[in-house]
Amino acid sequence: MRRPRLLVTGFGPFPGVPENPSGWLMERLSLPDGLKGIAAEARFAVLPTDWQAGPAAFEALWQAHSPDIAVQFGVSRRARGFELERLARNRAEPALADAAGKAAPSCRVDPEGPETWRGSLPIRRIRNALEAAGHPAGLSDDAGLYLCNALYYRAGRLASQAGRLSMNGFVHLPFLEGQTPPAATERPEAETAPAFAMAHEAMAAGARLILEVAVEAWRERAEEAA
Repeated sequence: MRRPRLLVTGFGPFPGVPENPSGWLMERLSLPDGLKGIAAEARFAVLPTDWQAGPAAFEALWQAHSPDIAVQFGVSRRARGFELERLARNRAEPALADAAGKAAPSCRVDPEGPETWRGSLPIRRIRNALEAAGHPAGLSDDAGLYLCNALYYRAGRLASQAGRLSMNGFVHLPFLEGQTPPAATERPEAETAPAFAMAHEAMAAGARLILEVAVEAWRERAEEAA
């Protein structure tokens, strides 16, 4: 069986977050030992946190790489570990400026699209694997109103068009140890709780495990379909 094509993305800085943990994670995973032991043809990218350029860059990567598995990472002040998102919603908050200082063009990600796209990663299996390895993890039905949700929504559409063996999902990360969380984020309701911080190597190890479980699940599905 061929190795699956894996597309993994993070984001660059945005207002209030000069150092994005998901961008750091892409650099770490792309090192020679980043995916040691995982049989996949992987491509990593840091996307601009830009309402227009970010999704456009992702779609170009999708068309060039034709991934079997796509995993997007982003940061959330609310995250208390690896937050596995179930749903992407067709909504955006125009008041939230991107890295270029521009607002979302609409309150909907796709004016003609469905209300939601559901992720297709085996997130319960991933959560169980993370917890068994000592990594905090949880499931979420709210990916926010910012670029994380917008990208997840667009990726969901691409995955649905690619066929049932195409897997897609989004993971929110906490901040890294030593970083100062912003005073305000896309989820103001979380401001009452102190931000959670994760050690650098713990984040890299947990993300590697997420990708490992996703690859295993894809191979199982491909074997069943053969």
